[in-house]
Amino acid sequence: MSSEPRRILVADDEEEIRILLDDFLTSSGYSVKTVCDGAEALAVLGEEHFDVVVCDLSMPRIGGIEMIARAGKEHPRTAFVVITGYASDRAVVDAMNAGAMRFLPKPFRLDEVLIAVKAGLELGKAPESSGEAPISVEVRPDWVEVTAPSRKESRDRLEHLFELLSGQNLPSDEVRDIRIALGEIVSNAIEWGNKQDHTKPVRVSYCLFPREIVFKIEDLGVGFEPEAVPNPLGSPEAPLHVAQDREQKGKRPGGFGVAIARNVMDQIIYNRVGNSVVMSKRFATSD
Repeated sequence: MSSEPRRILVADDEEEIRILLDDFLTSSGYSVKTVCDGAEALAVLGEEHFDVVVCDLSMPRIGGIEMIARAGKEHPRTAFVVITGYASDRAVVDAMNAGAMRFLPKPFRLDEVLIAVKAGLELGKAPESSGEAPISVEVRPDWVEVTAPSRKESRDRLEHLFELLSGQNLPSDEVRDIRIALGEIVSNAIEWGNKQDHTKPVRVSYCLFPREIVFKIEDLGVGFEPEAVPNPLGSPEAPLHVAQDREQKGKRPGGFGVAIARNVMDQIIYNRVGNSVVMSKRFATSD
């Protein structure tokens, strides 16, 4: 027997957007319902379960941010994806602090919507945790700080926020490289540092300078000796040898994230106990 299709609620005051998303998501295998504003969305959510809500920010009666903040408390297993024509940094921060997991500026691509919905469904499958560390985003000129719970899905959110808040100011190849390094170090903090304990936060702070970006990633783990981590990229045979050696010692394969980040970033500095890392990337200039 086939399982029931996952349920998506679309809330947008533009009829064309509702029809577009209804047709596309239905053809992608989901069960879709549409409403025209946040008040109607709250009413429907009070009566039916939805796995993901795709909503606009600017809607009559109740806007998207208020709707997400209110609905998220009652429906913690529902993921919220924002689409909006008003993609300011303030809007991004307010939406993420309210509980949105993805933010798509209009005009959006349908493949982006599908990726966001699938990410939301993965979040909904994650086990619940009492006392989970909250997500918070703070932004000042050229400075961002994000705190998120230590679950795998947080890596996606942190990378997504970096691209939204700073990616448009950087060359695309720089954004790609930085995202790779950021994702690897954040994964280490979540999986190795905090042992995926959802009550423990991982914190990412960064400053964007004219010719450089500097990150600080922190976890609450006991730390490690960075110099003792093997380099699995040292030779063509190294990845296999490192994995086999650690398996014999009863340990998970390690060192790949650190090695990848070191190849991408210009400088990586760990604190003494290895649960805080500062890394920087200089940008190519035409000077």
